[in-house]
Formats: sequence, structure tokens, C-alpha cells
Amino acid sequence: EQDPAHAYLVNTVGTELVVEACRLTGARLLYMSTAAVFNGQKPTPYVETDPPGPVNTYARSKLAGEFAVQGGGGPHQIVRAGWLVGGYGRDKKFVGKILRLLEERRELAVVTDKRGSLTFATDLAQVLVTLLETEHTGIFHVANQGSCSRYEVARKVVEWLGRRHEVTIRPITSEAFPLPAPRSASEVIENARLKALGLDTMPMWERSLQGYIRDYLAAKLCASSS
Repeated sequence: EQDPAHAYLVNTVGTELVVEACRLTGARLLYMSTAAVFNGQKPTPYVETDPPGPVNTYARSKLAGEFAVQGGGGPHQIVRAGWLVGGYGRDKKFVGKILRLLEERRELAVVTDKRGSLTFATDLAQVLVTLLETEHTGIFHVANQGSCSRYEVARKVVEWLGRRHEVTIRPITSEAFPLPAPRSASEVIENARLKALGLDTMPMWERSLQGYIRDYLAAKLCASSS
């Protein structure tokens, strides 16, 4: 949001260059997009056929990348993911930030008025491999089942860390956390096309989060004992 020219250079112009390379080589293109392309006003989960309406620069530049892929004329798959989770100690997204903050704090304030669909990198990767092995083209939503607020996610993280009685998660609204880029109220998506094709293997978000925390704790234990 603070450098729109750079956002478009990477997400739009960069994509246009990849589209041209695919045209020259005859390659199929899988483009990673985002649930943020929607305006967040729909009360039910967004499906692939819903009209986009991005509310910030990042989302507009990613949608422009989608248009570049579609306009390239070649075979393509556009995958919109939700709130990404992955990388454990290198995770720079929300869950990773919560885990790092909990190493030094016993109280966190977390917003309750934004909802989305968690998308765990391992689950996502498995579906991407499946998609690449098919001839299906077009737009696909790929997120874990169910929706949540960031507050609900933080509470589950604390619970599965075994720290429910020592850590307080305080609910607040987004007004308490002003950000450079506006965020839509809902980035909840449904894997409608995957379900229709019988390819939706994405687990519930709680199940994947619990496994993620279990692996995180195991990695910490190994690091401390080595």
C-alpha cells in the first residue's frame, strides 16, 4: 500500500512476463492468487464465480495478475488461497507472529471483526500437485475447511500450546490496529470447484492447526535438547 508501483511491478508486470514466457514455450501456468480479491461484503463464503472487488493495492495488483493470465490465451490454473500458514520458525504470517509473541508475552490483543479461511502450506501443496496432474483449467479456491477470526485462531494456538490458563487473549476491533492497507471484513472462501470435481482434500482448519502446533513444539524440543 505504501509502494503501489512496486506492487504492480511484481504482481502484475512480473506475471505478464511469465505469461509471455509460457506462450513462447507452450507451458501451462499455475498462478497463485488470493482471497483478498473480494470486497468482503458477502455474508457467505466466496466461490470462484463471485465477482471480485479488491479494496487494497496488493489485492488489486494480484487481480490484475489474474487478468493477465486469463488474457494470455494459454492453458492456466489460477489458485486463490486464504490466510496462509507455514514455515514454522520462519512463518511471517499471523500464526507465526502469534507463536513468537507468546514466547515473551502472557497477554495479547487480537482482532475479532475480520474473518477468513486458513490455508496451511502443506495441505495447499498437496492440492496443487493434484491439480497439476489434471487437465482442469480456470480459477480454483483452495483453503482449509471452515472459517475463523484471528481471535479464534489465537485462542486455539494458546490452547494447543497447553497455555490456556496462563495466557490471556483479549478481543479487540480492527480500529485498535490501524494498518496502511484497508482489509475486507471477510476473506472466507469455499473450494466449490474442487468439491464439484471430487478433488477437495483440504482438512478442517482446526485439525491442521493442531498438527502444526504439535510439529512446532516437537521442533522446539529437538532444538533445545541438541
